[in-house]
Amino acid sequence: MILLKNRGIIEISGEQVTEFLNNILTNNIDKADKKNAIYAALLGPQGKFLFDIFIIKTGENSYLIDTNDADELYSKLRMFKLRMKVDIINLSNKLGVFFNNQSKDEHTSFQDTRNKDLGFRIFASLDTQTDGDFEKYEENRISLNIPDPANDLIRDKDFALEARLDEMGAIDFHKGCYIGQEMTSRMKRRGTLKQKLQNFKYDGDTLPFDCPIMADDVEIGRVRTNVKNHGMALIRLDRLKNAHENGVKMLADGKQIYIEANKLLEG
Repeated sequence: MILLKNRGIIEISGEQVTEFLNNILTNNIDKADKKNAIYAALLGPQGKFLFDIFIIKTGENSYLIDTNDADELYSKLRMFKLRMKVDIINLSNKLGVFFNNQSKDEHTSFQDTRNKDLGFRIFASLDTQTDGDFEKYEENRISLNIPDPANDLIRDKDFALEARLDEMGAIDFHKGCYIGQEMTSRMKRRGTLKQKLQNFKYDGDTLPFDCPIMADDVEIGRVRTNVKNHGMALIRLDRLKNAHENGVKMLADGKQIYIEANKLLEG
């Protein structure tokens, strides 16, 4: 198993827990059960990304949440609950989120909802023995073109739709209101999204985070997570199209960037 060192676990339960989560998160909590998690996000009021979340049901009125920046989310959830009948416990000092190719019956586990080739996410004690490193997991994730919004976006600056959270089933456009719902729905409805995360390949050493990708003198995107010649970048769709059509070489930090543009532009 590989420890996903950038994740933490929060337990949330209580008589009003489903109502509470549905009021703030992008997905419909009613879809979660004891075997199947759902993917969701907590956004800022303007639809900008804060947290991405996997939620699995553990009892009639209880859930476990797998999230980035668990300590910060724990504080926000406590602030949001007001007088609602909800209990929130931060378990991140005891339990970790692990990746494995197969589920583990002795632990809470579920298949990653974003792509079956990302295997299973497993909640286990932090002292659980591992047999792989996080970098290998990242290589696989990037090669599958799966964004990690917490690392590939700049939090509270970039929009949730730029991480393709809608394409990965994290946003229910038919549920009731949630934080950031108005802006997110408007961007989706009007088709005003200008940039998206997309994987790429490159030659050479690791690239600096957020360094520009240039096509001649035009910036077409920004580098985000990258490891061993594979990376994710936030790409301006119109500028990529122009560079692609004109056969312009793309460079980041002096290194050539290769982006398979067709699928991104068609989407």
